[in-house]
Amino acid sequence: MHKNNDRYLNMRDLNIREIPYIPRNIKEYHCSINQIEKIEKLPHNLKILYCSSNPIKKLSGLPTRLKKLYCHNIEMVKLENLPSKLKILSCPLNNLKKIENIPFEIKEIWLYGNNVAKIENLPNSIEFFVCDDDLINDELDKKVIKHKLLSLKMIVYNAIWRHSQISISNDPSI
Repeated sequence: MHKNNDRYLNMRDLNIREIPYIPRNIKEYHCSINQIEKIEKLPHNLKILYCSSNPIKKLSGLPTRLKKLYCHNIEMVKLENLPSKLKILSCPLNNLKKIENIPFEIKEIWLYGNNVAKIENLPNSIEFFVCDDDLINDELDKKVIKHKLLSLKMIVYNAIWRHSQISISNDPSI
């Protein structure tokens, strides 16, 4: 167990199977590259969670104050009940088929390398969205244009991990 200070706990790459007790004062927790199958019993005040490269099938009971969630390359199929204060959702390279109830205040979503066919109710707060080109459809295009994301921010239509051509545009007429 690596502990750098009283607010940050790094348990990355220790081959653990479950999350041990985490003190309540921890704000940022890293448990990537382990054998963790379920995430539970996290401190209520946790704000940042890195749980990538674990065989996690379901994230449940995430802390309500969580602001940043990084869960790359895990085995989730569905993402639901996200904390309402979540600002960054980074979950590329999973097997996600469905994302429900995207938090109203979210700023960034990283979603490439998944099997999501449709995203409903994309919040107005979103500033940065990265997904595969097959997720982009007329409904999402209209939503993006409606929120003026194309004129203000960047949208990547092709996944970087596939070494595809990356399309980035600041032109609102596209």
